[in-house]
Amino acid sequence: MEETLDDFVTMYVAGNATTHTALGFVLCELVRNPDVMETLVAEVDNVWSEACISSSSSASEIGEALKNMPYLDLVIKETMEAVVSTQSTGTFLRELRLMQVNT
Repeated sequence: MEETLDDFVTMYVAGNATTHTALGFVLCELVRNPDVMETLVAEVDNVWSEACISSSSSASEIGEALKNMPYLDLVIKETMEAVVSTQSTGTFLRELRLMQVNT
């Protein structure tokens, strides 16, 4: 039981760290692109007001409202793609430099 609990805590913390990192990248990109942020805020305001989302809304109500936000989905996907692409390119360039040094 203790090992299962340890595994759960490890996965939970890793998941939280990943989520925090992803949100940080998205927020950074939104600050860099005020037009995108303005469009996203308009979509969120519109969908949430149509769905009557408030502080007393249930998780399922909020989840359903989030499904009606295609621009939010696009922003998240594009940001994650850009981050992964940049990291892969950076790794590739570092490996390429190492190969040049070693030859």
